[in-house]
Amino acid sequence: MDDAYFRWLIDLLGDEYLENHYQKLLDKLYSREFIWKVEYDENRAKYGLRLRRIFAEEMGENGKNGPKMAKIGRLEGCSVLEMLIGLAKNCEDDILWNPNFGDHTGPIFWEMLENLGLDIYDDYNWFEGEVDRILDVFLERKYDRHGNGNVFQLKSADPRKMDLWLQLNQYLVETGR
Repeated sequence: MDDAYFRWLIDLLGDEYLENHYQKLLDKLYSREFIWKVEYDENRAKYGLRLRRIFAEEMGENGKNGPKMAKIGRLEGCSVLEMLIGLAKNCEDDILWNPNFGDHTGPIFWEMLENLGLDIYDDYNWFEGEVDRILDVFLERKYDRHGNGNVFQLKSADPRKMDLWLQLNQYLVETGR
């Protein structure tokens, strides 16, 4: 079941390049638990976990061949991958949705990876220790006051004091979206 759910998560991004060249990174993000230091970031974890329920419903959880909710996901808590995809999907569904421009979930996710500096760690340039260090900085909120080392770099506010949803909204304003 774990493989089917992982594949479903990646399919939400709609990005074959990411899937075909970043398996190690995606696997690392899926194996790493999202922890939060700011109160409302718990909501990001809850939305990430909600993806499991959506998957189960799509697969017919109560049906004969459907997955059992307890068997979905590698971790008991929300993974970094689930949180990032959930945040990107939330942004698409609640802010950027426009039927004329298609789904932005994949590009938003990719932009967050670039902002973190993880985009250079593909399957051919893999340094697990450095990826772990980057994730530690992000999860422990040890990035600088402009968000270098974070999923969102901001010019006008210190993201270390803001939950991720507020950071996202400020980032969209600052980048003119």
